[in-house]
Amino acid sequence: MQISREQARALGIKLPSSAKRAKKPAPPDSYVPHDCVILAIDPGNVSGYAIVTPLSSKNGSVYSGQTAEGQARVVVLAKEAALAQVRPLVVVGETWTTGDRVHDRRMHAAVLLGLGAAWERWRLAFDAVGLPKSRVIRVNTATWRSKVIGGPMNRTTAEWKGLARLHAEGRFRKRRELDGLVPRPLGDDEAEALCIAAWAMHAGAVGEAVKKAGKRYP
Repeated sequence: MQISREQARALGIKLPSSAKRAKKPAPPDSYVPHDCVILAIDPGNVSGYAIVTPLSSKNGSVYSGQTAEGQARVVVLAKEAALAQVRPLVVVGETWTTGDRVHDRRMHAAVLLGLGAAWERWRLAFDAVGLPKSRVIRVNTATWRSKVIGGPMNRTTAEWKGLARLHAEGRFRKRRELDGLVPRPLGDDEAEALCIAAWAMHAGAVGEAVKKAGKRYP
């Protein structure tokens, strides 16, 4: 079974291109966290998510978890957090290519279609709260992993997931404890969503989305 480019485009999946195009320079990353509320998503049949409010905020916090059918509830929570913070909401979701990762090159069409369908459920939740498309950013797995975790890219999936948990726990543990959340082990997808949020906090693409938002909140 092969996935067509039309199917991939409709589901937000990137396929490798045979045509060479001049790449538009990526906007530079920021040394300081962006002044916005981030909803980071690792989509799948069970999706990991993380809602991160600015470090500069008095009520800065992290709320994360995993959900199979609660996409609408999570998006509403993120929008409410942005309203309370008087800051724009920016969504950052993981996307995939068939050649992103050395160990994922055999990812077949059925898997890609399943991931695309999972993202579609999130997209419908964004539409329901009126979130502009300009504030929905996608990042491929290799990009956030290289920026947040680093090191050799030919690790196994289990190795990447273990490192994501370690990084997420180390980076966000204190903020989660200050929120009064009971310490608990992070789920694999939840940890990866937190790592995506860590990338998003400084990513140039997110900064561009914040600029476009202006004073329109959330």
